[in-house]
Amino acid sequence: MRQLLSGLEHCHSHHVLHRDIKGSNLLIDNEGILKIADFGLASFFDPENKHPMTSRVVTLWYRAPELLLGSTDYGVGIDLWSAGCILAELFAGRPILPGRTEVEQLHKIYKLCGSPGDDYWRKFKLLNTTIYKPKEPYKRCVRSKFKDFPPSSLPLIDTLLAIDPEERGTATAALQSEFFTTEPYACEPSSLPHYPPCKEIDARLHDREARRLQAADKVQGDNKKKLRTRDRAVRAFPAPEANAEVQANIDRRRMIYKVNPKSTSEKFLHHTRMAESAFLLEFYNDLVRPLLCTIIPALPLPLLVLITRQKYGLGPWLIILRMFLNGRRRKRFGAAAMGTEH
Repeated sequence: MRQLLSGLEHCHSHHVLHRDIKGSNLLIDNEGILKIADFGLASFFDPENKHPMTSRVVTLWYRAPELLLGSTDYGVGIDLWSAGCILAELFAGRPILPGRTEVEQLHKIYKLCGSPGDDYWRKFKLLNTTIYKPKEPYKRCVRSKFKDFPPSSLPLIDTLLAIDPEERGTATAALQSEFFTTEPYACEPSSLPHYPPCKEIDARLHDREARRLQAADKVQGDNKKKLRTRDRAVRAFPAPEANAEVQANIDRRRMIYKVNPKSTSEKFLHHTRMAESAFLLEFYNDLVRPLLCTIIPALPLPLLVLITRQKYGLGPWLIILRMFLNGRRRKRFGAAAMGTEH
């Protein structure tokens, strides 16, 4: 809380209104340092030369009553009201003014902090006075409502949640409250508990960093494996004698091949082919040739011509074979006749 008020003091001293103080805009790192974020609704202000500003700022649960009533002339009080809501929320463990609409939000504020008096309406001259002015006055009950809070915190909460913004004071005055000077004192930021990142972008960055470290460890492990492989002693030794013996065997086989190029299988295949040729020649001389010499010459020539006209290629060869055999036959009969005459 001290860091929040110190940050607001710094902003207000530079004439900057944040205008959206709430829990989700307060960031705390792992070292316990609080940072005020989201200055999207922030605006400059000049206390001596004020100018109208919009009242549609600050999240509803942390919006000051003057903004709900439509005020366009406001100052540092709206940030201090939000800080008071956060301080009470830290002790209560839940939002203290969770309204669903602006009318309901004002009604909750009136029930807790009391309804404004007539002097308040006359002083600020608000636009929506007749709409939001309660019919029955409410009494202020901040101290009785938060009686279970630490006693030193009640004066500060009561001041920050004042209906009149001028009664809320400044961030500098809030830092001088007895809440920060009495026990229990504020702890060191580094002693705060650490939590894993809950935002999506933080979780993504955390995962990316973890993957990067894992990849670096893997590369380092691979380098160690390579070094171990290189440092490992070589177990295989050259064998020159075995290589020489193999070379000698190859040379000896080459010499044998030059002397007798044909192997046993080649010789056996040659004899087999010779035997097959002799058998075919003998079969032709004893059986096929006599049949051809007897049958082919006896075939009539018209039959051979008919066979020749067919699409088969056997006819011409039969005619040629018949003429050849007839010629040999005539020579044989001629030779026999000449022998008879002699």
